[in-house]
Amino acid sequence: MSSRKSIILFFIVLVLSVLFIFTAFIYISGRKEKGTEAVKVDFWLEGPQEIKIGEEKQFIIKIANKDNYSLENIEARLETSPDFLISSSSPEFSQKLEKGYIWFLKELGKAETKEIIFKAQDYSGSGKERLDASLSFNLSGFNPLFEKKFSYFFDLASPVSLDVSLPDQANLGQKIGFKIFLKNLTDKEISNLRVELPAQLTFEENESIKKEDDKTFWQVNKLLPSEEKEAILEAILKGEIGANDLNFRLGSSYDNKFLSLNELKKQILAQKPDVSLMIKINGGEVGEATTSWGEILPLNIFYQNNSEEDLKNFKVKLDLSDSQPLDLGKTVIFKEKELESLKAKSAGQIDLNLFLKDALSSAQEKIKQGEIDLKVACDYLPGDLGTERVNLAEKEIKIKVKTDVKLTGEARYYTDDYQPIPIGEGPLPLRVGEETKFWLFFRIKNTSNPVKNIVVKTTLSQKVNWLDIKETSVGSVVYDSKTKEIIWQIPHLEAYSGGPYSLVEAKVKVAVTPDEADRNKTLSFTSKVSYLLEDEFTNEKLEGETSQLDSRFADVLINWQGEIK
Repeated sequence: MSSRKSIILFFIVLVLSVLFIFTAFIYISGRKEKGTEAVKVDFWLEGPQEIKIGEEKQFIIKIANKDNYSLENIEARLETSPDFLISSSSPEFSQKLEKGYIWFLKELGKAETKEIIFKAQDYSGSGKERLDASLSFNLSGFNPLFEKKFSYFFDLASPVSLDVSLPDQANLGQKIGFKIFLKNLTDKEISNLRVELPAQLTFEENESIKKEDDKTFWQVNKLLPSEEKEAILEAILKGEIGANDLNFRLGSSYDNKFLSLNELKKQILAQKPDVSLMIKINGGEVGEATTSWGEILPLNIFYQNNSEEDLKNFKVKLDLSDSQPLDLGKTVIFKEKELESLKAKSAGQIDLNLFLKDALSSAQEKIKQGEIDLKVACDYLPGDLGTERVNLAEKEIKIKVKTDVKLTGEARYYTDDYQPIPIGEGPLPLRVGEETKFWLFFRIKNTSNPVKNIVVKTTLSQKVNWLDIKETSVGSVVYDSKTKEIIWQIPHLEAYSGGPYSLVEAKVKVAVTPDEADRNKTLSFTSKVSYLLEDEFTNEKLEGETSQLDSRFADVLINWQGEIK
């Protein structure tokens, strides 16, 4: 009987245990399905609706546990801007983040309330600000992590008004005066204020103007409640020509950082004192000029102060990037000329001559594409505080040197004067009624610049006959039988071609039979020999000519002055 009772009692305990486990499972599952909303925990943040930048105010994070279970592993997190600074907290925050703070709390029992009270200053800048708070925790005896969130908004305003009155425009480097105004908008004293002044203004240090590294500050020890403060400051205007944004920042120092309380942007138009600068070469004002080897170029520099102010320490500077084409033994070049002051509405002039090397010297040095890049600039040192010279005007002129071309022509009966071999036929001297055949030679020597589209022309005289025998080292020769014109065409020649550098030659064979009217006279073979070509460096067309060819042969062996026998 007792054994039967024991079995019944065992089954009753077993059923009750199963029911308890099942009920607990259903309860936990229900809480999981409901999520955080089912947890009876209130979480919120209290604080002022409006704050002045830098003003210390109190905030309270509140946690109220209305659930039937204790809260464990509690973490309260506050996300803020980097410039939201907590000065004190109870309890102390556990960790400071780049953008926020964290408090770790051990436990909060049933029906208990916890407050985190902290004081903070916000330097984020005026406007609408937001604090995001979050709370994460476990319920006692359960694993799931629950979370609550709350966002808090407030208006952030500057505690001090900032205004600046300055001119709309000024000359670059000019000393300007301006007013700066501050007003305390709070009912508390504010100390250790400073205004960071624009980088485009150069100040002289004094009791209230201080420099730190590359920044300049106007310092204000304190502002009483509702106090207004005004100062007149002087500075030299730097920056760029045109509109310059001037940024004024009012702030105070905290933990070796400059914390902004107010900002103001003003604009000023920076101008230069009106100074004219002009360069003339050979009496003409040009941006690019050409010249020839051996020339003398008159250079005139004119400057004029058109402004209403005297320009102190006025300088005219001359820079030559390449002086190789110049004969520096004759050319006197200055680097800079300084005047103590260039008076308002006054002018000046500097004159000098540029001596070019002669053609022979430039060829001996094998100067290629000779160019003089000449830059003239003027500047001045403005104001008593000026530490940087201000550029007023600049001009540049490029002077390119044309290539030197030499054309020669000659009539020859022999090959040359060193190993003379006859290449002509018939009598020498020329005789009346007898035919003599010989060669006409044309040669070009080019120097410093490449040239193109070279055309050499001459016309045979009526008594000279074309034999249609021709040779060229470069280019081609054509003959017009109607006009008796010989044309030698060359597409391109590099610098230093012909002459001693390479063979650039054309030769044609002709014949002549003098008549009685030519006796005891010199007989013309051609008209003048001319050339036309384009200098590829200066882009100029160059032309020239040499004298006509006649019966005075170039051969040294011929002891004869060209008279027909």
